[in-house]
Amino acid sequence: MITTPEIQSWLDTLDDKQKAQYLDRLERNPWLLYRPHPIQRAFHKSPARIRAFFGGNRSGKTRALIQEVLWYATGMHPFKKVPFPADRCGVSLEFPSSRDVVQPVIRKLIGSAYVKSWHETDKIIEMTNGSTIAFKSCDSGWEKFQGTARHLIAFDEEPAWDVWQECIMRTLSTKGDILLSMTPLHGMTWVYEQIYEPWMDGTNKDVECFVAKTTDNPFIDKKEIERISLSFYDEERAARLEGKFIEFAGLVYKEFNRDVHLVKRFTIPAHWVKIRGLDPGLNNPTACVWWAVSPDNEHFIYDEYYETDKTIKEFAQDIKAKSGLANISFTVVDPSSCARNPAHPELKSAKDEYAKNGIWTMPGNNDVSYGINCVKELLHQNDRTGRPRLFIFNDLDSIKKEITRYRWDTFRFHAADKNQTEKPTKVADHLMDAMRYIAASNPHYVAQNDLINITKQYTKTTRS
Repeated sequence: MITTPEIQSWLDTLDDKQKAQYLDRLERNPWLLYRPHPIQRAFHKSPARIRAFFGGNRSGKTRALIQEVLWYATGMHPFKKVPFPADRCGVSLEFPSSRDVVQPVIRKLIGSAYVKSWHETDKIIEMTNGSTIAFKSCDSGWEKFQGTARHLIAFDEEPAWDVWQECIMRTLSTKGDILLSMTPLHGMTWVYEQIYEPWMDGTNKDVECFVAKTTDNPFIDKKEIERISLSFYDEERAARLEGKFIEFAGLVYKEFNRDVHLVKRFTIPAHWVKIRGLDPGLNNPTACVWWAVSPDNEHFIYDEYYETDKTIKEFAQDIKAKSGLANISFTVVDPSSCARNPAHPELKSAKDEYAKNGIWTMPGNNDVSYGINCVKELLHQNDRTGRPRLFIFNDLDSIKKEITRYRWDTFRFHAADKNQTEKPTKVADHLMDAMRYIAASNPHYVAQNDLINITKQYTKTTRS
């Protein structure tokens, strides 16, 4: 019988009879040898209905998942009361993973005393206590997951969205739990948007996530980890060894940190400078960003607008209503909105139409690299104070979503050539464009009297 060092030390304190009894118990219940590290323990103790363990390779995520299945199946969970006996279901990403990793470990650890029969064709363990553990593979499609209710469903690696949804339905009547363990190598997939991000934002109280590094596993040689890490690029290293979502892979604003740049909403003082950035659209969304500058020249994005399927008149009415009585110093707009259609010179430009409806604008600087650099400098944390100069109100969901997905185009995760493109991808970037126009306009605080004169001059220029 193989034991852990801690258990062996304790066994040495027992007499021969006690030691024989305990070793016999271990022989019948090998899963009792499990000693979780701190992050595994937190995962096990969580009361959340949906628990996700994002871990680097060999961080202990799969072992923690398997232990949960065993505790539920035996009714002997050390941290919570579980329904017993009942159907359990262990699920893997694709069949080879289930066959070669999860099934052998569970069958080895469960102990002979608990196994009544193993149904090879259906891949089901029928237990002497009435519980069952069924193995299914996600590559068989969501239809294979229809059927009976389950008390626990455990995914080892990321399933397809339709499989996940079907399994959610299987736990409704039992109020069962769903577990997920994975190394997030595929970037910001549906797991990031539907599980990780809602947990980060605190918007889904049924979800709790845990992130473990490979180095959190005390049984892995640290020198071996260091050796292996040299073969990975930075982003791949973050996923494979730290369990991080590759939200940083190709990310434009790597400087953005939720804990640093997101702040709780407060009332913007009337004397602060206020600016709008506008990215008009008809087929595409129309986006607007409200930006304030304090006397200390700290910048705050305090409101957002993101709508589709309206006329310019309706967009303008909405933007003016959101602005309220605030004194907007100026509004910068996508310079392409100033152009008229050469084939129809009688038609006004979008800029003209906004002016007609009470929103006077000036064309922004559309040098993308320059604008991005201006934003990055404002996001950068001062080495001395630890503070950036740009903050975002934490209830602006659309901006938060865009800034964490704004990426360089055609980023190649495994590419040997590190000379990536200098242009961001043109997908869901409208608020980022509006933000970039403002940053490139060099916004700064101006005293109230001077601001009145500047605003008058701006109004005169834009209306002429």
